[in-house]
Amino acid sequence: MNKRNLYTFLFLCASMIAVIAFSELRKIKTSAGIIQDETQTESEFHIEIQTEQVTEAKSETETETQTDIQTETEAETEAQVNSLDIESETKISMENTLFIGDSRTVGLMEYAKIEGADFFCTVGMNIFDIYDEKVDMPGIGKIRLSELLENKKYDRIYIMLGINELGYPFDQIVRKYNKLVDFVKEKQPETIIFMQANLHVTKPRSDKDKIYNNSNINNLNEVIKGFADGKRIYYLDANTVFDDSEGALRRDMSSDNAHLYARYYVTWGRWIEEQTAKLLNGGE
Repeated sequence: MNKRNLYTFLFLCASMIAVIAFSELRKIKTSAGIIQDETQTESEFHIEIQTEQVTEAKSETETETQTDIQTETEAETEAQVNSLDIESETKISMENTLFIGDSRTVGLMEYAKIEGADFFCTVGMNIFDIYDEKVDMPGIGKIRLSELLENKKYDRIYIMLGINELGYPFDQIVRKYNKLVDFVKEKQPETIIFMQANLHVTKPRSDKDKIYNNSNINNLNEVIKGFADGKRIYYLDANTVFDDSEGALRRDMSSDNAHLYARYYVTWGRWIEEQTAKLLNGGE
C-alpha cells in the first residue's frame, strides 16, 4: 500500500470514529434531558396534589365555619323570637277568618303560618281602590272584595290598611276608612272585626320621611283605634311587640326600614292568635 492510500484509509477510520463518538454523546445528552423532564414533571405533580389538598382542607374549613355561623344565626333568631312577649300556649282556630290588607298582610299570608285563614291582600292596596281591585286568592281565584263578602261568611275579619294612603289629605283617609268599616259590617253583619294598627317604620326612616313617618302613622292609628267598641270591633296594636324604646320599628327586625324580616311574621301571627283568644274570652 502506497502512502497516499494509507492516508486515505486513516482518514476514513478517523471519520467513522468521530461519527460514532458524536452519536453516543447525543444519546447521553438526550437521556439526561428526559430524566430532567421526568423529574420536573413529577415535582409539578406533587405541587398540584399539595395544592388540591390545601384547597380541600380550606373548603372543608370554610364549610364548617359557614355551618357554625348558620347554626349560630338560627339559634340567635330562635332566641330573639322566644324573647318576645308571646304566650304560645294559647291556641285559637283561624278557620273562617279573613285578613284584608297591603304588603304587610301579604307578609302574614306568606310567612306567618296562619292555617285556615283567607287573605284578601296585595302590595300597594289602599282604601281608595279596594272596591275595584280584583285579588287572586288561593283556592278561590280572582275576586273583588264585595263578591267575596257576599259569597262567603266569616267569623272574624282583620283589617290593616292606611300606610299607602298617608300622602292623601288626612280627612279623606278618615272618611274612606269609615266607609270601609261600614261596608264590611253591612256585608258581614255577624262577623267580629279586628282593626289592626299600622306598624311603625324604623327611626332613621321616620326621621327623614315627611310622609311615611311614625307621627303620621300614630295619628292614623288613633283613628283606627276609635272604631273599637269592645263588643263587635276590637283594636290590635302589634307595635307593642316590634317597637324599640323610642317607639319605632326595631332596626334589627327590618331589611328596608318598613317591613319585617320573614321570620318575625311568624311571631306576629302567633301574637294575633294570642290576642284574639284573650279578647274573645273576655280579656282573660
